[in-house]
Amino acid sequence: MTATTKIPGVTLNPDGMDGGQVATIEAPYASLAALLGPPNAEGDGYKVSTWWLITFEGHTFGIRDYKATKLYGADLPAVAKFRKLPMYEWSICGSSERPVLDKFVAALRAALVEAA
Repeated sequence: MTATTKIPGVTLNPDGMDGGQVATIEAPYASLAALLGPPNAEGDGYKVSTWWLITFEGHTFGIRDYKATKLYGADLPAVAKFRKLPMYEWSICGSSERPVLDKFVAALRAALVEAA
């Protein structure tokens, strides 16, 4: 089941699958959640606690934290505390097809700027 977001052309697709990291974006959790809604995919309970699976122009991308919370290391913040950080560099995973990836990252950045 897909769900719309506040970013034109971007839908949430929990049935999608992403791949390895292809880009990053800096943003607080609250800003991403305001644009995308709550995370729509389960983290692995170890390296990933927060994960959105997204479809854009027929390609699937994931936006996720990576090794950022107490799930991964005792010296890291708990998930709730992590989500209150003022900024985090999120991993964007999925299609490495440059034109689509660049367009997706640009749309995400523009939406974050507009929402700020």
